Amino acid sequence: MANTRSSHVKAWNLPWLVALVALDILVLIGIVFPSVVANTSLSQISGVRVALNALLPVPILILAGLLPATLKEMLVFWRIKDHLPGCRAFTRHGPADPRIDMASLQQNVGSFPKVPREQNELWYKLYRRVDAKTSVIDANRSFLRFREMAGLSFLLMLLVPLVMTFSVVSIITIFQAFGLFAVQYLLTSIAARNSGVRLVCSVLAEHAIRRVT
Repeated sequence: MANTRSSHVKAWNLPWLVALVALDILVLIGIVFPSVVANTSLSQISGVRVALNALLPVPILILAGLLPATLKEMLVFWRIKDHLPGCRAFTRHGPADPRIDMASLQQNVGSFPKVPREQNELWYKLYRRVDAKTSVIDANRSFLRFREMAGLSFLLMLLVPLVMTFSVVSIITIFQAFGLFAVQYLLTSIAARNSGVRLVCSVLAEHAIRRVT
């Protein structure tokens, strides 16, 4: 997928990742210690969440760095080969988007390649020409945000139940934790996939309107 030219997009997405993991921790506490949560006031829960927001950024950055971008994208698009949506930019996603006049696009960018890798290479060149457009920036932010969420959810889906097996919690609680992160991974991967396709089409739409040099 497209790589941002600076770190500001990832920094913009970090608070969302912190909020997601903080919510996960609160839900896990409710699963493992339901009686404690039942006797906890809203102000106490709010205090715990504030503390988590202060403590979580560094662990989240470490966890996010464990998976390379290529593996995260495979987890999002559920493909090992030619997994990026740019590999199908001109044969599937562009023609399916009603915003894109494919004839005008071809006039502005030239002939469309058919080979998936060549499609992605051309799409990325087009992306670099319009990566400062608001629609492209928004789509890229959304894709990176949900991609990181999906990667984190996948890691937590494996790590949290594994750690819990060494504790005194019941097997039912372990399966509940696994189910929580499995559903979260499924939802965030679908959201990331849709955002990735939107990014691809937003770039093509910009080039369909006018020739960008």
